[in-house]
Amino acid sequence: MSRKRAAWVITWDWFSETRKPRRLLLHILQPRWKVSRVLEHMKFLYLNSELFVPSERLRFLSEKPWRGLIHQEGPRIIIGDNPILVGSWVHDLRVEPVVAE
Repeated sequence: MSRKRAAWVITWDWFSETRKPRRLLLHILQPRWKVSRVLEHMKFLYLNSELFVPSERLRFLSEKPWRGLIHQEGPRIIIGDNPILVGSWVHDLRVEPVVAE
């Protein structure tokens, strides 16, 4: 069993199966990262996800299109509308190995 660690954990969430991202990767970041750095990393992940074709990504190079898509709730950051990218600072992260059957 692994010990508990502090970290920023970034996951995808969605509200309907038609908007579920195909690549559901768990991202784990340094716990010492400031909120502003985590936010920039999350914007990069969201923008470069399968949600946008390259031509749609260009409008997000300025800050204006991000308005209304970024919400902060204490140690939690949410980007998007559906699906959303959720970043949470946790103090008790534990990753268990998967046992193949």
